Amino acid sequence: RHRWTQHTSRVTIRVLASSSKICEVKPNLKKYYPNEVRDNYPYRAKAVFAFQNIEGVDIVFFGMYVQEYDQHCSEPNTRRVYISFLDFVDFFQPQLYQTDVYHEILIGYLDYIKQLGYMYVHIWAYPPSEDNDYIFHCRPAEQSVMEPKAFQNWFGNMLDKAIIEHVVVDYKDILKDCLDNQVLNALNIPYFEGDFWLNVIEESIEKLDQQEDRREQEIEATTQMEDSDFDDHIEPEDLTDAKNQMPTCRDLMSKIYVTMKKYKKEFFVIRVGNPMASYPAVNDTDALIQCGLMDTREAFLIFCHSNHYEFSSLRRAKFSTMVLLYKLHTSTTDNFTYNCNTCRQQCDIRYHCTVCEDLDLCEKCYNLEPKHEHKMERSVPSIVEECDQNSSNPNGKSIASSQLQRQQSMQHCIEALLHAVKCRKINCINRSCFRYKRVVQHTKECKGRNSQCNVCKHVVFLSWYHAKSCMDQYCQVPFCTNLKTKIQKQRAASIQMKRHRMLTTTIARTSTMES
Repeated sequence: RHRWTQHTSRVTIRVLASSSKICEVKPNLKKYYPNEVRDNYPYRAKAVFAFQNIEGVDIVFFGMYVQEYDQHCSEPNTRRVYISFLDFVDFFQPQLYQTDVYHEILIGYLDYIKQLGYMYVHIWAYPPSEDNDYIFHCRPAEQSVMEPKAFQNWFGNMLDKAIIEHVVVDYKDILKDCLDNQVLNALNIPYFEGDFWLNVIEESIEKLDQQEDRREQEIEATTQMEDSDFDDHIEPEDLTDAKNQMPTCRDLMSKIYVTMKKYKKEFFVIRVGNPMASYPAVNDTDALIQCGLMDTREAFLIFCHSNHYEFSSLRRAKFSTMVLLYKLHTSTTDNFTYNCNTCRQQCDIRYHCTVCEDLDLCEKCYNLEPKHEHKMERSVPSIVEECDQNSSNPNGKSIASSQLQRQQSMQHCIEALLHAVKCRKINCINRSCFRYKRVVQHTKECKGRNSQCNVCKHVVFLSWYHAKSCMDQYCQVPFCTNLKTKIQKQRAASIQMKRHRMLTTTIARTSTMES
């Protein structure tokens, strides 16, 4: 299809993190529109990265973080996607085709979300400055930093290609989009986590409040002067009328439009679907991928910065990518353990039944006679041993498929646990129900659940994974309530740190835009 595909080595695109999050509405907006604005907007956050096989080694060269707001999210965010950060390092070979590849990745993503049922995509198109990293720590010295206008033209060329390929309907800047849609209320401006306009709205409201305070002080000063000169007292109705004659104090959108006019070229609003057409519900069937390392671009950037993992040269990029891949492949096995269904002991090497639901045996019990009636698959948590197994067995499953299997197994365990705590049947036909009811009862009676009990540790981990997305205030899953409290505290601290870093990045972007 593309000429560059015949001249390049393998390119792999991977979603390294995918989680459900919420964008919390800031206090000034909620105070300005009491009882009119939601407390938050739910979305799915994803980290999408691209790797190329260079000299037999995978090297990461492209990354972006996106926020996907589906039909369950209320207006103005319904069926909208926000590309919050995008970054690349110029290691793609041959370099002649690297721009084509960057564009193709973006067009492919636009086509993907279009097929899912999203309508609009928003991009803040402003390049990082020389001393500011977006995703990759330390770019190559020979990689030139794009000027803002060149970067915006770069996006425009990509979108023009997408229109030719019938992926994009049209695109415009944010000012034209708001004027075309006759946006007269700040609540109709899409509200994305970490976006420039969140701070603009908050600052504009703050300035309006300050103006209103000053005007009220002026009115009070004038009233006092008039009271000292005349015996006539001003009625309360007169003071109310005076306050009503201050339209500039309430004109929030006029202030926002002034800022939009100044920065309009940096913000693209892309239409990938027809808003007049009827679309089915967005059905993203991909499993959530919990990965603390790649959950946010700040987490990945801090990890690289703290450990001096740079992308300033091909040699360093090879090493940094190798460490990244190792961390990604071992993150699941380091956190999840399995217990043998026969001896109840933790098993490092396990045999998983391909027929029975949630049945695992350790190596010792697997070799006992009589053997289990169904086919069982050997699973080794060590990446090195698994690679050895795959090399000796050409038909063996890859590490990626093994990771997927572990994630699916974890999800099955959580579903079985949820069923068990809700089930009230004595003779439930669910094969795992009785077992998990016993496990739940064990957690209530166990005296050593805070020390060395493997069963309790297994349940705690499942409950922790479940609690991260649990919205039930009276959830009966063991440990869920306490874990949710801890997770909320961790998230609050993380959000505060992330917002501080986002504000720092926004200030850096804005100051560069103004200079």
